[in-house]
Amino acid sequence: LTTLSNAIKKAGGFTSYSDLSKIEITRDIPIGKGGGKKRAFIDFRSYINKGDDTYDIRLFDGDNIFIPSLKEKDLNILSNSILAGLSPRFIDVSITGLVENPGAVRIPIEGSLSDVMNLAGPRKPLSGKIYILRYNKDGTLLRENIIYSATASPGSRKNPYLVNGDLITVKNSILGRTSGTLKAVTEPFVGIYATKEVIETISGKEF
Repeated sequence: LTTLSNAIKKAGGFTSYSDLSKIEITRDIPIGKGGGKKRAFIDFRSYINKGDDTYDIRLFDGDNIFIPSLKEKDLNILSNSILAGLSPRFIDVSITGLVENPGAVRIPIEGSLSDVMNLAGPRKPLSGKIYILRYNKDGTLLRENIIYSATASPGSRKNPYLVNGDLITVKNSILGRTSGTLKAVTEPFVGIYATKEVIETISGKEF
């Protein structure tokens, strides 16, 4: 049997903005029983707060579950959801680019970009914007450049929350790209000049 809690866990669990008092379930009624749709509202707070499974109802094929959003964040929801086994404790993201310790990083659920930077950082000199690549739950691809600020509040534009599977790259700044280009252009000439100096030293002749 599949229950409401099974479906919520499979979907990744609750967030701090989930309104557990008004979970809406819409179900198709068979033609033999009159047809149409039936709608019910479930208050699921007792499940994560007290372990009361009274409203952990059985689901049927075709059921649609809608969890509305709260206007203000409630941190108790996420912590209780983790304790109830509905939400994971950690998520995994990957970071590359101009950072001291690139690779896979594990952060708490609803962790932000600053958590990743604290674990994988610091950023290397001449680093620029941070690029985030993410597959949304609807299958679309998110590509976003972040002007990161370590002092920005978690969840803000400059320090966004991350989700499991995010790919993060710390890019070169304009100055860093310019320096790299100049180095690539001047290195051959430096090599030619060094070779000229060696030849002159050995032969005693100037070229």
